[in-house]
Amino acid sequence: MHGAWLLRQTLTMVIGLSIATISWATPDFNTFFEQHSTPMLMIAVSSGEILRANPAAKAFYGFKQMEGKNINEINMLTPEQINAEIARSEAGERNHLYFRHRLAN
Repeated sequence: MHGAWLLRQTLTMVIGLSIATISWATPDFNTFFEQHSTPMLMIAVSSGEILRANPAAKAFYGFKQMEGKNINEINMLTPEQINAEIARSEAGERNHLYFRHRLAN
């Protein structure tokens, strides 16, 4: 049960819905985030700023630096559509977000 809770909290934090739910400064989380082969972004919900991107995300998207970019720079939805999707997830209507993103090339 604890492992499932941690994974749920980690994934929630990674997609930017609740950065405060887990301490992302812990060594275990940093190892998980930095070494995982799945592209992962941490996004500030209030601004859309990409706070962290793991090496897999940088390789997948083709950007050497993603931190500081805004999710709107790579997201193919309009800002209004993005906000509506995030609001649905925060309200518990869904527990995932699917967005089409642009690659650097």
